[in-house]
Amino acid sequence: MLTGKVPCADVVIMQASLYQFLPDRAGEVCHKLLRAARRRALLSEPVCNLGFPSGPAWTQWLAAWMVIAGRGPNRHRFHRESFLELIRRLPGFSQVTPVGGGRELLAVFDMGSERV
Repeated sequence: MLTGKVPCADVVIMQASLYQFLPDRAGEVCHKLLRAARRRALLSEPVCNLGFPSGPAWTQWLAAWMVIAGRGPNRHRFHRESFLELIRRLPGFSQVTPVGGGRELLAVFDMGSERV
């Protein structure tokens, strides 16, 4: 994703994977995806993660243990405010909708049909 070219398509979708480019490359990846979208881009990202301080204590412990043990997911994750801050700065931002009972946010970007 960071070194290759994203093929152009009418609709480009990234689902629950943008966190892998935190803490400092998520914006770069978003711009790359948006440049590839002829009409629309959809970015969906979890913003309510069980390992967050607001989650149950046992899930926080398990998430921390997995990161320390080198078996867990990337410790950097979006929360609602950080995801909104990122997407609202991007070109073509149209709307954001909670999905999955509010655990994820779906951002829609309308790029227009005139793009090649």
